[in-house]
Amino acid sequence: TGGCMVLADHLCADYVHRPLQCRNLECWSGRHAGALEDHERLTRHQIYEDDKTAILLMDEFDVKVPADGLRKSLIAAREEDEEATFEAIRLVELDQRLRQAIEAKYGYSANDQELMFGREAVSVVRSHGLKIKIDDEQNPSFVPQSAD
Repeated sequence: TGGCMVLADHLCADYVHRPLQCRNLECWSGRHAGALEDHERLTRHQIYEDDKTAILLMDEFDVKVPADGLRKSLIAAREEDEEATFEAIRLVELDQRLRQAIEAKYGYSANDQELMFGREAVSVVRSHGLKIKIDDEQNPSFVPQSAD
């Protein structure tokens, strides 16, 4: 739903290891996040300001796998637009290849990369009610999540 991945029944499932922002937000308390709207938010570049490699990787990743381009392609793919489906699958595959290469070459873990680049494209696919299906010829396509 776009909310906290570890919040279950208004309780933090990772309470002992929760990040600083979770400690401050106290999402389990029922307090609305809007109370923080006047606070300046950190950008990814500020978080990684001492890591020039991370900044360069984030900038290049944003060009190669633009989040808005993926979102628009997935919306159109849900409407069975063939060209958009092709583009969305291309972006998902590129997202996976880049993340694997970045971990292998630079050592940034999957958790690091989620902060650096955002959610993996395959999880964005799921958030659009789709899943990737591979046919017998190894061709990927999208199907609604409810479909087998």
